[in-house]
Amino acid sequence: MVTKRVIVPPRMSGGPGDGSAPSAVDSSAMPLGAPIDPGPPTMPLDPQMPLPSSSLDDTPVETVDRPRRMPRDEAVDDLAEDMDAAPAGSVSAFWPLLLLASSWLVWMGYHTWQLERDRQSLAGLRTQLEQPYARSSQLRQALDTLAADTKRLADGGNPSARLVIDELKRRGVTIDPSAAGASAPK
Repeated sequence: MVTKRVIVPPRMSGGPGDGSAPSAVDSSAMPLGAPIDPGPPTMPLDPQMPLPSSSLDDTPVETVDRPRRMPRDEAVDDLAEDMDAAPAGSVSAFWPLLLLASSWLVWMGYHTWQLERDRQSLAGLRTQLEQPYARSSQLRQALDTLAADTKRLADGGNPSARLVIDELKRRGVTIDPSAAGASAPK
């Protein structure tokens, strides 16, 4: 059976709660850092309340049954017995290493397969885009030739060509007749 000793601090005789002046043990009336002197114990305000000294006796207190803790020596002995029960050669690194190697191979195989699929997909896209790219290159070359011929006409004095070239310059388009590979004027 367990006995429990309960210590009850003395009650304050006055303070902010009961409307009287603060006592010497009221911490709110003391400056910070001052030592606290609890003073002599005082009587409780309620005469029916038992005195604090009655709670200091050694009466047993009922406790909840808790599982018994194994003493340290017994726990160490049980652990030593478990370690002694395993044969020395039964622990092997083969199975963990086999599992690690096989998972690595599966991982590498999956990523290789995924990269090959991506490569084939990109190759298909490239073949699909070759024809539109060739057509856009031909169109760009034709427009460069037309712009170079228009610049030559504007340089030759044609007022309509000069108007087109001035409008293109105003919009930020520059024309280089030598880079276009334009045909020679006829």
